[in-house]
Amino acid sequence: MKEILKIKDVSKDCGIKGFETNVLKNISLTVNEGNFISIMGPSGVGKTTLLNLMSTLDKATSGR
Repeated sequence: MKEILKIKDVSKDCGIKGFETNVLKNISLTVNEGNFISIMGPSGVGKTTLLNLMSTLDKATSGR
């Protein structure tokens, strides 16, 4: 299957230097052509942050 989206070991920290909060830590995801995914979870767990990273609206602290 053809990969249409792939993120590997993505982490995102937020906050001021010395007081960063780890929002996402080492997230990996591959979406293949024809697949559907759902991002679910309670408020404040990083769903919007993950979507912003995947759409390149935001930049990851580490990973690719």
